[in-house]
Amino acid sequence: MLSGVGRRVGVLAIVLVPLCLIALLIAWRTGAFQGTPPAFCPTAQDSDATAETYELPGRAAPYRGGAPHPLLVFDVRQIEPRDSAGLRLDGDMEDVTGETGLPPDWRATGATEPGIQLIVCQYRHGVGDGEEIGRCRNALFTTAPVLAATFTYRVYEAATAKPLGRFDLPGTAYTCPEWMNRRSEQIPTYVLPKPDPAALAERLRPFATAG
Repeated sequence: MLSGVGRRVGVLAIVLVPLCLIALLIAWRTGAFQGTPPAFCPTAQDSDATAETYELPGRAAPYRGGAPHPLLVFDVRQIEPRDSAGLRLDGDMEDVTGETGLPPDWRATGATEPGIQLIVCQYRHGVGDGEEIGRCRNALFTTAPVLAATFTYRVYEAATAKPLGRFDLPGTAYTCPEWMNRRSEQIPTYVLPKPDPAALAERLRPFATAG
């Protein structure tokens, strides 16, 4: 049988463990565990506030010389009611340069390499605004809407965080996944589009090939 001390320890454990888990969840949701961002992108597409501390200083090169000018594209997470799944927090940044379909000679090889001249900040927002742009169906005849979305791009000189331009593109490109499952009756499965790679390249061409 448990002694009186053992029982008290057990009761404390039952009380404290859930409280610790709740505290950890709150810390995670509020960004307490977020480290230094990889770039200075504003945390929202309508903000002009760039980060003062980030991982790129010393790895960027002046925006000059012959073209092409190496760039990196960072997707800045924007959590919306129709786009709340996943582990990334609002304002988190992810290097998506390799997923953009941009010409290989425009892309900097990575955030750890020198010679990065341009930073492009990508923001997806307006998810579900307007009509569906398509529907996907898998082999099990599960269907899902392809939601409309808008992508805002802000272009900066990497060495100085000087803003160089801004533009919007609609999400028009998508690939239907092989498997789709319903998350719940209230939040059905849906597919999110991406910008057309050719349209994105055309809008970034004046920056990447200037000079």
